Amino acid sequence: MSKLENLRKSVMSDELDGILIMSPKNRRYVSGFTGSSGVLLVTSGEALLITDFRYIAQANEQASDFEVVEHKNPMVKEVANQVERLGLERIGFEKDHVTYSVYEQYRKELKANLVPPQVSSKSYA
Repeated sequence: MSKLENLRKSVMSDELDGILIMSPKNRRYVSGFTGSSGVLLVTSGEALLITDFRYIAQANEQASDFEVVEHKNPMVKEVANQVERLGLERIGFEKDHVTYSVYEQYRKELKANLVPPQVSSKSYA
């Protein structure tokens, strides 16, 4: 089973619509993307790597299982756009890798509930 499939299995077992992976270490582990800027948004049917223009070619080369999305707005706004487009309501996040201020930015911007997953990050990363 691939790393992406393992992550999807964890998302489903936690009854989440998707999960945000923000830590560079976990982003690299799950997607193979080594760039310094990016967020993964993974659902049961979608795997997005959101990054800026500097990393589009690299992301397409390294993260072939992911749809690469270029953000032109602040990252949080693009993530919110994708969450809304996909109709997600319960989004997991890496509570051990996200500062409170970043959590607050996403909580305010997203039209979804941010939920810390029940499984530890060790189950997918």
